[in-house]
Amino acid sequence: MTFTVITALFGVLLWWLSTGVVFFAISLPHHTVKPVVAVSSGAMLIALTAIAESAGMSGPLGAFIGFTAAIVVWGWCEALFLLGIVTGPNRASCPDGARGWSRFRLATGTLIHHELLLVAAGLLVLMLAAGGSMVAPLTFGTLWVLRLSAKFNLYAGAANFSEEIAPERLRYLATYFGKARTTILLPISIAAGSALAWHFGVLASEATSGTLAQVGNTLLCTLTVLGVFEHAMMMIPLRDGALWTWLLSAKETDKAASGWNPNRARTGDT
Repeated sequence: MTFTVITALFGVLLWWLSTGVVFFAISLPHHTVKPVVAVSSGAMLIALTAIAESAGMSGPLGAFIGFTAAIVVWGWCEALFLLGIVTGPNRASCPDGARGWSRFRLATGTLIHHELLLVAAGLLVLMLAAGGSMVAPLTFGTLWVLRLSAKFNLYAGAANFSEEIAPERLRYLATYFGKARTTILLPISIAAGSALAWHFGVLASEATSGTLAQVGNTLLCTLTVLGVFEHAMMMIPLRDGALWTWLLSAKETDKAASGWNPNRARTGDT
């Protein structure tokens, strides 16, 4: 039981730190973009090597390495998006009066290149782990499903969004969010995420303590619970972004406190 708790805490700490590192990196001055990309790309290449190596490990260390490496690869993809390097062909605010398919097409155009990058990165992770431990591919896949669900919920409409951590260069994306209200999609997403977390939890409980299967499924269960938590934060007026605001540079913190609110751009019909 103690080992399971430690494993879960490792997952929480890695999730918090990795998210904080990404937010800190994107809040740095513009002239640091190239160094940030260079350093993160180097870390990503090391992570890919670690995924290939961990796939052949049969002990719990392989699960920890595979999970961590997949988080690093995911973080690299997210950094490229949040830095505005890999987004989509559409970088304009949603036109007034855009509805239905037109709005969906324009919204998709704001991030389609990033989605393709995630798919390509996911396939690469899967190929590197083929024939061995699936902890890394399952970690990356779980993150992708949770993030895709979050994007659809923001598009449909969510009561709460932590605007204080949104980089200024991407704030046009808020014009594609649905009304500041909770739609039926959000509770369905939370229920589905909870079921997935339960599935991983059951697999972890049925595995022998300290094995790759037990550690891997515990980490995946923890990651999914955290994803469900982020979805739940869309329903209530609490700022989960406060968990990382202290990591932002002073410049970005001042902007976060300046009163910008995406809800002002979310008053139209969806």
